[in-house]
Amino acid sequence: MKDLVKQSEIIKKDADLLLQKSNLLELLGVYGQVRLTGAYRLDLMFNGDIDIHVTNPRITKKSVVKALNQLIKQGFFRAYLLGDWVQFRKAKFPKGFYIGLKTVFNKRKWKIDIWFLKKDDLKETKLIDFVEKNLDSKKKQTILKFKQIRKRKNLKISGPDIYKAVLEKGITDPKDFLRLVKPKMP
Repeated sequence: MKDLVKQSEIIKKDADLLLQKSNLLELLGVYGQVRLTGAYRLDLMFNGDIDIHVTNPRITKKSVVKALNQLIKQGFFRAYLLGDWVQFRKAKFPKGFYIGLKTVFNKRKWKIDIWFLKKDDLKETKLIDFVEKNLDSKKKQTILKFKQIRKRKNLKISGPDIYKAVLEKGITDPKDFLRLVKPKMP
């Protein structure tokens, strides 16, 4: 399991390099307060996945489209996606605008999720704070192991749900984890 921690550290170093080479954080800083979150912030990276929140009480769709156009002109990323979860609300997403970026960097596929929000997402902030307060090296290894299982078996469970399984429910055994995500039979 220590190999998983080492792998996670390598992925985070690659993420740091990608952020530096793309100048992404500086570009986004024009639009509001930039905060890295998710697995990156928690040092629980297993894939090339970076989550970023840009908070600004005056954020508008027009300014997010401007940010997207700057990213497209920059040409660092391969694919771009824009989502409006202000006008078209969806319960599992924060109320905000979304830019998704994809690329390949250092032989790894990367997906970057950027949320433009008027205020911090309290649900996400609460979860991050909870994980930070309750995470130790053994639980970190367990979470990374479960992320590895999720990838190998193509399971439909989110990172936050894995964190909760380990930190709230105390699940440490892979068999118990698989029972948790196994679809229930009618």
